[in-house]
Amino acid sequence: MNIIDATASYENWLRTQLEVNELDLDKKHEKMADSPFPFLRATFYRWIERLPKLHPQLLEAPVVCAVGDLHVDNFGTWRDAEGRLVWGINDFDEAYTLPYTLILSHILRCRLHTRLPLGSVLGRKFLCFCRTLQKTGRCSMQTDWAY
Repeated sequence: MNIIDATASYENWLRTQLEVNELDLDKKHEKMADSPFPFLRATFYRWIERLPKLHPQLLEAPVVCAVGDLHVDNFGTWRDAEGRLVWGINDFDEAYTLPYTLILSHILRCRLHTRLPLGSVLGRKFLCFCRTLQKTGRCSMQTDWAY
């Protein structure tokens, strides 16, 4: 199945789960075509379909409550009910239980297409994280991640 068929299949399934605003879906398709990052963000369903076939060892990790389409833009700050400034994940639209390695590999994949400054503290920490994953052999950046 190619990405076009996978997208049609996912969107047909989605229509069975909730009411889909077709105009919004058309806008989403336009954003997906803009650049790799919005495309990757919008196609987590394809990632989760393909990755276990490409890297079955990633399925061996412990399962956690995860945000499927997690990427650096999903983190932010806000005020809680008591007015305290908090930081964390602010997008839970694809939350599910998954092996944590699937989420880490998705973050790495999306990082390749973001503009996170590697000179920033967060950028340096992320780069260190990426290098650690590469050294462990749990996630290979040299693999064909084709959709």
